[in-house]
Amino acid sequence: MMFLVSDGKGTFECYGSSFYLEPISYPSVNLANILVTEDTLGNRLLSNHEHFLEAKFEAEKIPGFPSRMTSVESVSMGAKVVVLRGGGIGDLILLLPALRMLRNRLPKNVKVTLATFCDRFALFEGMDEIDEIITLPARMTNIVGMNYYIEFSERLDLFGSLHMTDYYLTILGIDPEKVKPFLKQPDISKRVTKSEKISEWYRELRRHWKKVIYVNIGATDIIRRLPPSLISKVATALPDVAFVVPSEVHVENRRKPSNVFALETGYSLRAYISAIYYSDGVLSSDSSAYHLAAALNKPAVALFGPICSKLRSRYYPTVISLDADYRGQICSSPCGLNAVTELEQIPGIQKYDISKGCPEANIKKTKYSPCLLSIPLDKIVYALSEILS
Repeated sequence: MMFLVSDGKGTFECYGSSFYLEPISYPSVNLANILVTEDTLGNRLLSNHEHFLEAKFEAEKIPGFPSRMTSVESVSMGAKVVVLRGGGIGDLILLLPALRMLRNRLPKNVKVTLATFCDRFALFEGMDEIDEIITLPARMTNIVGMNYYIEFSERLDLFGSLHMTDYYLTILGIDPEKVKPFLKQPDISKRVTKSEKISEWYRELRRHWKKVIYVNIGATDIIRRLPPSLISKVATALPDVAFVVPSEVHVENRRKPSNVFALETGYSLRAYISAIYYSDGVLSSDSSAYHLAAALNKPAVALFGPICSKLRSRYYPTVISLDADYRGQICSSPCGLNAVTELEQIPGIQKYDISKGCPEANIKKTKYSPCLLSIPLDKIVYALSEILS
């Protein structure tokens, strides 16, 4: 857990939330001017916001500050538990089964609060296992009064070797080996898919196309992104299928097949989820799209390079995972590089700034990771044909 303060008065934007903060002053400290977050997110905020400072103090001496939950058995009836977890859409989809396992093991009448990014709230809509959702970072005043807190930055040494849901379960003190695989499958409420604008767009598209694939080639970090040229190639190979791509993806007009259609979904998470819901399947980089497809029980094809698919899609029965088999000049797949490897505190993992792109790609002077480029087109096309059939 990390505490952040501001060195001046101002409003700060963080993942869909706005915080007006003033510098703290002693001895009378306004707790509302202290933000509470998990360590990994705190490090990112410190890097991105020049006016944020880390505050170090003994939080347990603040009246009403929660204790770390050491085990489910340590939680008493009627207690209040806050779970702090930000991250990408996929990270939170993988958290859903762990939250359900947590709720099932907690005593009766325990209140569970989730602190997460404001622009991710829709993922948890209709989830009975959560009593309340608050923004992350959270103001200290929203944390004081809780009895226990849970955050997932304490065992990053396990992050690169466990499926992420298993990682969450381990932190919660639940043996993942004793949880049946089908209980690790996520699902989200169909209420999140009720975008009338997207629904109407798909109704019009369906007048001319029987089969529709939603394509997401983007990713948070560049090493997992796929080239736009892949869209043209698969669309050409499957001319009877409509391929829907986010409108921000640029496919050169001179190469753009007639069965590729752009759709604006970036204005809301609900629109994005609805587009996946109304499609017959998904073609995705190692990013949020295939996680959402799995949570909606939709078939998907996901391409993996830097990260092994077993660490992400192992419990997704509707997802066909294609792992790169690449041996390059300085690396082989999977190399294990991801956003977390930027953090210095992970034992045994060399720090690397992934914003610089894939090291092998830099040598070869290509924009995209060579391991992902090495996945044969015919394997991708065959997998898409499989999910459509």
